[in-house]
Amino acid sequence: MARINKNGQNKPEGINHMNRRLPIIIISAVLLIAAAGGYWLYQNSRQAASQTSDTAATPGTLPLSSPELAITPQARQVVTIEEFGDYQCPPCGNLHPILTSTKKEFGDKVRFVFHHFPLIQIHPNASPAASAAVAAGFQGKFWEMHNLLYENQATWSEVPDIQPLLVSFARTAGLDVDRFVADLKSARTASVIASDVEQGINRGVNSTPTLIINGDKIPFESYTAEKLREEVNRRLATN
Repeated sequence: MARINKNGQNKPEGINHMNRRLPIIIISAVLLIAAAGGYWLYQNSRQAASQTSDTAATPGTLPLSSPELAITPQARQVVTIEEFGDYQCPPCGNLHPILTSTKKEFGDKVRFVFHHFPLIQIHPNASPAASAAVAAGFQGKFWEMHNLLYENQATWSEVPDIQPLLVSFARTAGLDVDRFVADLKSARTASVIASDVEQGINRGVNSTPTLIINGDKIPFESYTAEKLREEVNRRLATN
């Protein structure tokens, strides 16, 4: 599990201390300040039609038009798994295939939501990677970019200039590349990431990956296929 210690280094899972949340708070503040100046102008310059098309899919969630999301949890058994993740975080990369297999196993009985939580002090490419996923989401291709980033983490993780690889991923995902490049550094993209980081801090997240199932934070020791299966089945049985 990636977290920031007092020396600014990556540290494995251990005992949580309140002072370790300070760097994350700083991250949120920096992102919010960076986004705030341009976000109001950007939003007011958009046409209503453009706004409608861009909200067809919310970054980090299944498409809003998906039939399964039109059905409330009360109408059928649904378990919501939320991940606060960092695309450059190796443990997040290791968790990705486990979550993928969980998706395949439970199908529409499980709803997945991804929240961006880039640890920019120790992962310099995490922020542009998150921006790529958000930008792809504006074109309805969030999960395609999400999968490409995790499946190719070793390729881009330590490169000095990540943008050429992100553009290559955008082409692979079938995106409008010019729009994608423009969205990468837009105020709207920055605001989505800042909002996720702020939400994570408010919910006590201070490391990645962090999984929350139906509102319950799951211990890192349970991030295995077998343990997650038990967590999901237990909640399905009580829904």
